[in-house]
Amino acid sequence: MSEKITAKVLKKEKEKVEKLMSVFGTTTYNDWLHEQHENYINENNEKALEELLKMKEKFTKQEPSLEKQTLEDYIEVDEEVEVKEEVKEEVKQYKI
Repeated sequence: MSEKITAKVLKKEKEKVEKLMSVFGTTTYNDWLHEQHENYINENNEKALEELLKMKEKFTKQEPSLEKQTLEDYIEVDEEVEVKEEVKEEVKQYKI
């Protein structure tokens, strides 16, 4: 069974890696970690974009009307929200 990852566990692992790096005379821990982050981003960026495009396509198939909304539709929604806020304010006045 693996150990729960806590700050203490991470600190111990970091210390071990730093010691190994110093023995081998390799890069610093932060440089190495930065390189790991860059590799992960580069490896997964395109996959994530593909997944997002699939989600967008699925969503627009379910809600085709959303693509056809106009500026007037958004203005109507904003006006409704403002009216609701005004009504809330009036209701607050009558609460005891």
